Amino acid sequence: MRLDQLQEKILNQIEQAEATQGAIREAARQYADAEVNYRQAKAVARLSIETDGTKRTVAHVDAMVDEKVRTEMLRAKLAEADYFALREVAQTQRAALSALQTLVRLEVGEIEMGRYQGRTQGEAYAGAHEAPF
Repeated sequence: MRLDQLQEKILNQIEQAEATQGAIREAARQYADAEVNYRQAKAVARLSIETDGTKRTVAHVDAMVDEKVRTEMLRAKLAEADYFALREVAQTQRAALSALQTLVRLEVGEIEMGRYQGRTQGEAYAGAHEAPF
């Protein structure tokens, strides 16, 4: 791949990474909002459970609370999954960008090596054809 093609790919990768960062920020906000809503609903549900004098285990009360807040819990879990999925996308994009940068460095190294070899071969040729005295 040519150097200009690699540079174009790097610029495209940077644009994608910036877009992903914006999506991560939005997903983080949605995750935080959903988590707050879930916790508030859970607290309200726990306080609203009436036992009618019946002894209940903690696990039973927790089950009753979970039943009341299952929609909020689902929203919070989905928002969390979206957030972490986007973070994985960003990590993959960073790895791809790093790989492209490595290819650029290799390409530049090969170009420089070709220039160096051309100079040293030219000096050797010139030295071989000089007059001995």
